Amino acid sequence: MELIYVGFYNLSRSLKLLEKRDENGNYFQFEKDMKFDLYVSVEGINYKIQFDDVIPTVYEFAENGIGFKKAIRITGKSRLTYLFYNIIINYSQYSINSEEVGPWVNAIFHKNDAYQVPIVLNPYRKKGIIDINNESYLVRSRMMANILVYNYQNKDIILRLFNYHEAAEFSFNVDLSKFQLKRNGDVNLEFFNSYAHRVFPTLFKTFFDDESFTPSSTRLAILTQEYILQKKRNIIVNYPYYLQFRFFMEESQSLGLRNT
Repeated sequence: MELIYVGFYNLSRSLKLLEKRDENGNYFQFEKDMKFDLYVSVEGINYKIQFDDVIPTVYEFAENGIGFKKAIRITGKSRLTYLFYNIIINYSQYSINSEEVGPWVNAIFHKNDAYQVPIVLNPYRKKGIIDINNESYLVRSRMMANILVYNYQNKDIILRLFNYHEAAEFSFNVDLSKFQLKRNGDVNLEFFNSYAHRVFPTLFKTFFDDESFTPSSTRLAILTQEYILQKKRNIIVNYPYYLQFRFFMEESQSLGLRNT
Protein backbone atom coordinates (compact mmCIF):
# COMPACT_ATOMS: atom_id res chain seq x y z
CA MET A 1 0.00 0.00 0.00
CA GLU A 2 2.85 2.39 0.77
CA LEU A 3 3.89 2.20 -2.90
CA ILE A 4 0.46 3.51 -3.90
CA TYR A 5 0.77 6.33 -1.36
CA VAL A 6 4.13 7.49 -2.67
CA GLY A 7 3.17 6.94 -6.32
CA PHE A 8 0.19 9.26 -6.07
CA TYR A 9 2.24 11.68 -3.95
CA ASN A 10 4.84 11.98 -6.72
CA LEU A 11 2.09 12.43 -9.29
CA SER A 12 0.41 15.16 -7.23
CA ARG A 13 3.75 16.86 -6.73
CA SER A 14 4.53 16.80 -10.46
CA LEU A 15 1.11 18.27 -11.36
CA LYS A 16 1.54 21.00 -8.73
CA LEU A 17 -1.51 19.85 -6.80
CA LEU A 18 0.40 19.99 -3.51
CA GLU A 19 1.93 22.91 -1.74
CA LYS A 20 5.66 23.25 -2.38
CA ARG A 21 6.40 23.63 1.33
CA ASP A 22 5.12 22.14 4.54
CA GLU A 23 3.78 24.18 7.46
CA ASN A 24 7.36 24.75 8.63
CA GLY A 25 8.45 26.14 5.27
CA ASN A 26 10.45 23.06 4.21
CA TYR A 27 10.20 21.92 0.58
CA PHE A 28 8.40 18.67 -0.23
CA GLN A 29 10.76 16.58 -2.36
CA PHE A 30 10.03 13.96 -5.01
CA GLU A 31 10.59 10.39 -3.83
CA LYS A 32 13.10 8.92 -6.28
CA ASP A 33 13.40 5.40 -7.74
CA MET A 34 9.69 4.64 -7.36
CA LYS A 35 8.97 2.18 -10.19
CA PHE A 36 6.06 -0.25 -9.97
CA ASP A 37 2.93 -1.42 -11.82
CA LEU A 38 -0.59 -1.34 -10.42
CA TYR A 39 -3.31 -3.49 -12.02
CA VAL A 40 -6.94 -2.41 -11.56
CA SER A 41 -10.33 -3.26 -13.03
CA VAL A 42 -12.92 -0.49 -13.46
CA GLU A 43 -16.41 -1.29 -14.76
CA GLY A 44 -15.18 -4.48 -16.40
CA ILE A 45 -12.19 -2.84 -18.10
CA ASN A 46 -8.69 -3.86 -17.01
CA TYR A 47 -5.85 -1.39 -16.73
CA LYS A 48 -2.19 -1.36 -15.88
CA ILE A 49 -0.93 1.83 -14.24
CA GLN A 50 2.82 2.07 -14.60
CA PHE A 51 4.45 4.36 -12.07
CA ASP A 52 7.86 5.43 -13.31
CA ASP A 53 9.30 7.89 -10.79
CA VAL A 54 7.05 10.91 -11.39
CA ILE A 55 4.66 10.58 -14.36
CA PRO A 56 2.51 7.41 -14.49
CA THR A 57 1.16 5.86 -17.68
CA VAL A 58 -2.27 4.21 -17.87
CA TYR A 59 -2.48 1.21 -20.21
CA GLU A 60 -5.92 -0.10 -21.17
CA PHE A 61 -5.94 -3.81 -21.94
CA ALA A 62 -7.49 -5.03 -25.19
CA GLU A 63 -10.86 -6.78 -24.90
CA ASN A 64 -9.26 -10.22 -25.29
CA GLY A 65 -6.76 -9.44 -22.53
CA ILE A 66 -3.80 -9.71 -24.88
CA GLY A 67 -1.81 -6.54 -25.34
CA PHE A 68 -2.95 -3.00 -24.79
CA LYS A 69 -5.62 -0.97 -26.55
CA LYS A 70 -4.10 2.42 -25.70
CA ALA A 71 -1.63 4.12 -23.39
CA ILE A 72 -2.08 7.54 -21.78
CA ARG A 73 0.57 9.43 -19.83
CA ILE A 74 -0.84 11.52 -16.98
CA THR A 75 0.94 14.73 -17.90
CA GLY A 76 -1.75 17.23 -16.90
CA LYS A 77 -4.64 17.74 -14.50
CA SER A 78 -7.21 17.06 -17.22
CA ARG A 79 -5.89 13.51 -17.56
CA LEU A 80 -6.55 12.65 -13.93
CA THR A 81 -9.94 11.40 -15.13
CA TYR A 82 -8.10 8.29 -16.32
CA LEU A 83 -7.21 7.51 -12.71
CA PHE A 84 -9.32 7.37 -9.56
CA TYR A 85 -9.60 9.02 -6.17
CA ASN A 86 -7.99 7.17 -3.26
CA ILE A 87 -9.45 7.39 0.23
CA ILE A 88 -7.13 5.49 2.57
CA ILE A 89 -8.34 4.58 6.06
CA ASN A 90 -5.46 3.16 8.08
CA TYR A 91 -5.52 2.95 11.87
CA SER A 92 -2.52 0.60 12.10
CA GLN A 93 -0.41 1.82 15.00
CA TYR A 94 2.89 1.32 13.20
CA SER A 95 1.90 2.52 9.74
CA ILE A 96 2.58 5.75 7.77
CA ASN A 97 4.79 7.37 10.38
CA SER A 98 6.51 10.43 8.92
CA GLU A 99 9.41 9.80 11.29
CA GLU A 100 10.08 6.54 9.41
CA VAL A 101 8.78 6.89 5.83
CA GLY A 102 9.70 10.54 5.44
CA PRO A 103 8.00 13.96 5.58
CA TRP A 104 6.35 13.51 2.17
CA VAL A 105 3.49 11.60 3.78
CA ASN A 106 2.38 14.75 5.62
CA ALA A 107 1.38 16.27 2.28
CA ILE A 108 -1.35 13.71 1.62
CA PHE A 109 -3.10 13.53 4.96
CA HIS A 110 -6.63 14.89 4.93
CA LYS A 111 -6.74 18.47 3.66
CA ASN A 112 -9.33 21.03 2.69
CA ASP A 113 -8.23 21.13 -0.93
CA ALA A 114 -11.58 20.48 -2.66
CA TYR A 115 -10.36 16.99 -3.63
CA GLN A 116 -7.67 18.27 -5.98
CA VAL A 117 -5.04 15.77 -4.81
CA PRO A 118 -6.14 12.27 -5.96
CA ILE A 119 -5.31 10.62 -2.62
CA VAL A 120 -6.05 11.33 1.03
CA LEU A 121 -4.91 9.48 4.15
CA ASN A 122 -7.02 9.18 7.28
CA PRO A 123 -6.73 9.55 10.19
CA TYR A 124 -4.31 12.44 10.49
CA ARG A 125 -1.07 11.62 12.30
CA LYS A 126 1.50 13.97 13.72
CA LYS A 127 4.85 12.18 13.76
CA GLY A 128 2.97 8.89 13.61
CA ILE A 129 0.64 9.68 16.52
CA ILE A 130 -3.16 9.63 16.10
CA ASP A 131 -5.15 11.93 18.36
CA ILE A 132 -7.97 9.47 18.99
CA ASN A 133 -9.98 11.97 21.03
CA ASN A 134 -9.96 14.39 18.12
CA GLU A 135 -10.94 11.59 15.73
CA SER A 136 -13.87 10.69 17.98
CA TYR A 137 -14.94 14.33 18.05
CA LEU A 138 -14.77 14.54 14.24
CA VAL A 139 -16.84 11.36 13.82
CA ARG A 140 -19.58 12.73 16.08
CA SER A 141 -19.49 16.09 14.30
CA ARG A 142 -19.83 14.46 10.87
CA MET A 143 -22.63 12.25 12.10
CA MET A 144 -24.55 15.24 13.43
CA ALA A 145 -23.94 17.19 10.21
CA ASN A 146 -25.23 14.25 8.15
CA ILE A 147 -28.36 14.03 10.27
CA LEU A 148 -29.09 17.73 9.92
CA VAL A 149 -28.30 17.94 6.20
CA TYR A 150 -29.93 14.74 4.99
CA ASN A 151 -32.98 15.06 7.23
CA TYR A 152 -33.66 18.19 5.23
CA GLN A 153 -32.63 16.90 1.80
CA ASN A 154 -33.37 13.18 1.87
CA LYS A 155 -34.60 11.71 5.12
CA ASP A 156 -34.49 8.14 3.78
CA ILE A 157 -30.69 8.26 3.59
CA ILE A 158 -30.45 8.96 7.33
CA LEU A 159 -33.00 6.29 8.19
CA ARG A 160 -30.98 3.68 6.29
CA LEU A 161 -27.67 4.96 7.71
CA PHE A 162 -28.89 4.59 11.30
CA ASN A 163 -30.85 1.38 10.81
CA TYR A 164 -34.15 3.26 10.75
CA HIS A 165 -33.64 5.02 14.06
CA GLU A 166 -34.34 8.74 14.24
CA ALA A 167 -32.68 11.44 16.32
CA ALA A 168 -35.40 12.88 18.55
CA GLU A 169 -33.54 15.99 19.65
CA PHE A 170 -30.16 17.68 19.91
CA SER A 171 -28.77 19.31 23.02
CA PHE A 172 -26.14 22.01 22.48
CA ASN A 173 -23.83 23.56 25.05
CA VAL A 174 -21.23 26.27 24.57
CA ASP A 175 -17.74 24.79 24.95
CA LEU A 176 -15.90 27.60 26.71
CA SER A 177 -12.59 25.76 26.28
CA LYS A 178 -12.67 26.95 22.64
CA PHE A 179 -12.34 30.56 23.76
CA GLN A 180 -9.87 32.72 25.59
CA LEU A 181 -11.25 33.60 29.01
CA LYS A 182 -10.66 36.64 31.16
CA ARG A 183 -9.70 36.27 34.78
CA ASN A 184 -13.31 36.76 35.82
CA GLY A 185 -14.38 33.84 33.60
CA ASP A 186 -15.98 35.90 30.84
CA VAL A 187 -15.07 35.20 27.22
CA ASN A 188 -12.44 37.53 25.79
CA LEU A 189 -14.06 38.81 22.58
CA GLU A 190 -10.71 39.85 21.14
CA PHE A 191 -11.49 38.89 17.55
CA PHE A 192 -15.10 40.06 17.58
CA ASN A 193 -14.28 43.51 18.94
CA SER A 194 -11.32 44.13 16.64
CA TYR A 195 -12.18 42.29 13.47
CA ALA A 196 -15.90 41.58 13.03
CA HIS A 197 -16.67 44.84 11.24
CA ARG A 198 -14.05 43.99 8.57
CA VAL A 199 -14.92 40.36 7.95
CA PHE A 200 -18.64 39.77 8.38
CA PRO A 201 -20.00 42.23 5.78
CA THR A 202 -18.13 40.20 3.15
CA LEU A 203 -19.43 36.91 4.57
CA PHE A 204 -23.00 38.22 4.72
CA LYS A 205 -22.71 39.40 1.13
CA THR A 206 -21.43 35.98 0.05
CA PHE A 207 -23.89 33.78 1.95
CA PHE A 208 -26.96 36.00 2.27
CA ASP A 209 -26.44 38.40 -0.63
CA ASP A 210 -26.90 41.18 1.91
CA GLU A 211 -23.85 43.05 3.12
CA SER A 212 -25.98 45.02 5.60
CA PHE A 213 -27.40 41.88 7.26
CA THR A 214 -27.53 42.35 11.03
CA PRO A 215 -27.21 39.17 13.11
CA SER A 216 -28.80 38.72 16.48
CA SER A 217 -27.11 40.44 19.40
CA THR A 218 -27.64 37.53 21.80
CA ARG A 219 -24.68 36.11 23.71
CA LEU A 220 -24.79 32.92 21.63
CA ALA A 221 -24.71 34.88 18.35
CA ILE A 222 -21.73 36.94 19.51
CA LEU A 223 -19.85 33.84 20.69
CA THR A 224 -20.59 32.21 17.34
CA GLN A 225 -19.02 35.15 15.50
CA GLU A 226 -16.00 35.09 17.81
CA TYR A 227 -15.58 31.38 17.08
CA ILE A 228 -15.85 31.88 13.31
CA LEU A 229 -13.11 34.52 13.43
CA GLN A 230 -10.89 32.23 15.50
CA LYS A 231 -11.42 29.46 12.93
CA LYS A 232 -10.34 31.80 10.15
CA ARG A 233 -7.15 32.47 12.09
CA ASN A 234 -6.56 28.76 12.63
CA ILE A 235 -7.03 27.99 8.93
CA ILE A 236 -4.32 30.51 8.04
CA VAL A 237 -1.99 29.04 10.65
CA ASN A 238 -2.61 25.32 10.21
CA TYR A 239 -3.27 24.64 6.52
CA PRO A 240 -0.31 24.76 4.11
CA TYR A 241 -2.39 26.18 1.25
CA TYR A 242 -2.95 29.34 3.27
CA LEU A 243 0.71 29.89 4.15
CA GLN A 244 0.65 32.57 1.47
CA PHE A 245 -1.58 34.65 3.75
CA ARG A 246 0.76 34.63 6.74
CA PHE A 247 1.88 38.13 5.81
CA PHE A 248 -1.63 39.17 6.78
CA MET A 249 -1.13 37.73 10.25
CA GLU A 250 2.14 39.58 10.65
CA GLU A 251 0.40 42.84 9.77
CA SER A 252 -2.51 42.12 12.09
CA GLN A 253 -0.94 41.47 15.47
CA SER A 254 -3.29 43.99 17.00
CA LEU A 255 -6.17 41.82 15.78
CA GLY A 256 -4.90 38.78 17.65
CA LEU A 257 -3.72 36.88 14.57
CA ARG A 258 -0.86 35.05 16.23
CA ASN A 259 0.78 31.71 15.54
CA THR A 260 -0.49 28.93 17.76
